[in-house]
Amino acid sequence: MKRRLNIACAIAHRPKLIIMDEPTVGIDPHSRNYILNSVRKLNEMGCTIIYTSHYMEEVEEICTRVAIVDHGKIIAEGTKEQLVATITDVKEIRIELKKGNGKLAEILRGIPGVRSVDMLEQTVRVFCDLEVDNLGLILKKLIDHDADIRSVEEQEPNLETVFLTLTGRTLRD
Repeated sequence: MKRRLNIACAIAHRPKLIIMDEPTVGIDPHSRNYILNSVRKLNEMGCTIIYTSHYMEEVEEICTRVAIVDHGKIIAEGTKEQLVATITDVKEIRIELKKGNGKLAEILRGIPGVRSVDMLEQTVRVFCDLEVDNLGLILKKLIDHDADIRSVEEQEPNLETVFLTLTGRTLRD
């Protein structure tokens, strides 16, 4: 409730710029959703918001431009897509099968946008160009060759991946 009150006081005079420093730290999920929705609405009303957070999923959800800061210096900035492009242009599609089949890897290698395919037991890992949407074609090829699919997961790089790659860190004390 204190965070909500702070936000209400900050926007009562309809400012053109609001600076929010980790507004969702240590709050319950309902209040977090309320704050994120409020940030979106304020931005839609024309307010510029500088939003600092360690929660990359929040940043991905609400920010149009992102600056990654490490040791007090901006080390990268741009849209989510621009930042992801600085570290990779590949996405991974991971497909779990009920039964492995080594021939499937060779079949998938010929699909446009596929860079490489790894097969380890029942898991097929397909590495594709990030901008190519070929998941439907990959699944069609597998189904056409009687693959019994258990699950499919498309893993695109996110801002957390970007941050960890650019800062060279996994965890900090």
